[in-house]
Amino acid sequence: VLSGQFILRVAVGAPLTEERHIKAAWKLLQEKATLLLEQDAL
Repeated sequence: VLSGQFILRVAVGAPLTEERHIKAAWKLLQEKATLLLEQDAL
């Protein structure tokens, strides 16, 4: 947490990483972020 904000760095360096892996990771991050924001709003 930096100045009240979450900072997340994702470094993809595996040679076998495909676009589908990045998309799946991004979807998961968005879902978890949404859950965190909803909990924070309560």
